[in-house]
Amino acid sequence: QMVACTALAGVGGTALVTGSTNYLSDISTPKNRANTNAPLQMTALAGVSLGPAVGGYMADAFDVQTPFFVVSGLFGVSSLSLYALCPETMRATATTPGAAQRTAWQQMERVVQQPEMQGLLATAFTGGIRDASMAVGSMLFMYENLQMSSTMVGTYLMSVIGCMMVCAKPAAYLSDRAPSRRALMLPAFTVPPAVLALQSLVETTEQFWALGLGSTALLSIRLATTLPFLIDSTKPEERAHALALHTSAGDVGKVLGGVGMGAVAAAFGPPAAMQATGAVGV
Repeated sequence: QMVACTALAGVGGTALVTGSTNYLSDISTPKNRANTNAPLQMTALAGVSLGPAVGGYMADAFDVQTPFFVVSGLFGVSSLSLYALCPETMRATATTPGAAQRTAWQQMERVVQQPEMQGLLATAFTGGIRDASMAVGSMLFMYENLQMSSTMVGTYLMSVIGCMMVCAKPAAYLSDRAPSRRALMLPAFTVPPAVLALQSLVETTEQFWALGLGSTALLSIRLATTLPFLIDSTKPEERAHALALHTSAGDVGKVLGGVGMGAVAAAFGPPAAMQATGAVGV
């Protein structure tokens, strides 16, 4: 039952991400695309940072079921608020001749054939592998190799997310004003995985912490450039399909990364899993 309910929640969460990003693309222009998306990223990061602490407090103060009911209620209120307060932006007619006659599968096929989308899907897939392995290799490394306590691990994760929140606005400013978003995306996608591999070689908590915080600025740039680049590279009638494919590629990467890197960590140790993840990401 837990797995089935979690899968259902994942369907809703993915639909929300696709719909909200598509909505933001309609109310923004290429010159302020990243800056318009930055508040959404900052609030999402704030929720990820505060959620475990708030949920843990409610579970300790009341019972384990309480966080589920509270989160469900908040989701319902926020969804109804979005529906009531945000005006409709969907275009009544397609902007490209013949687009209205294409099926959803034909639209997706056209999207996948674009070189820009092929690159974005590949980076989303490898980014999903990296994100999932963070919950496997890095967590095991912090506990087993560095002997970090749960409090220290939680503080480290909150500090990384907090730094990403601080860097979100400057990264969006840079993304909107840089001559080329692709030039920003190259180091933003290659350096963090390399840093992850370097973290597997450290011997102290301070070194691990410094490397992790050092890569947060590039992670923020990755968030600030990927979706604006995707939106600008697709036509309005193809955008929802492109966003859905991008999200799905990342989710598939997370599933395979979690399972695959978990097996590597079990067979060869957490450092080997982190190094393999770094190689795949680069």
